[in-house]
Amino acid sequence: MVARGGPVVAGKTMDQFLTFRTRDGADTAEWSHTADVLQHRLAAALEARGFEIDWELGRHEPDWCFAAGRGRAECMVVLVLAGLSPCHWWIGLENLEHSPLENEGLRSAIHPLLEATVTGYPGVSHLSWHPDASTLGEL
Repeated sequence: MVARGGPVVAGKTMDQFLTFRTRDGADTAEWSHTADVLQHRLAAALEARGFEIDWELGRHEPDWCFAAGRGRAECMVVLVLAGLSPCHWWIGLENLEHSPLENEGLRSAIHPLLEATVTGYPGVSHLSWHPDASTLGEL
């Protein structure tokens, strides 16, 4: 069961961030491998649903990110390592200007794919959705 933290507006959840833990330790090779695998699995899940992936837009970012788009709707998928031993992560969707994604249709199409991909990764625990960045400190 994944915890839901965001408000519901007109029957739609307004959650912004998916947080979770992996059993990786502080070793750079461990968490770096996890991030690389998760990032590519997330992209593959989106591609399988008709999204185009652009690795170039996220290439110079400090975290693991890439752009995903379908038609004229685009966003950045951002994976962030927030803590070590065990590793604490969050995934957020941003617009191309790096602000929280407000496109509810795009979020509602992508969120289930994020959740399913992360849930399927070995050793993942403590999945939870957060309404905004202010609650990420609770990791």
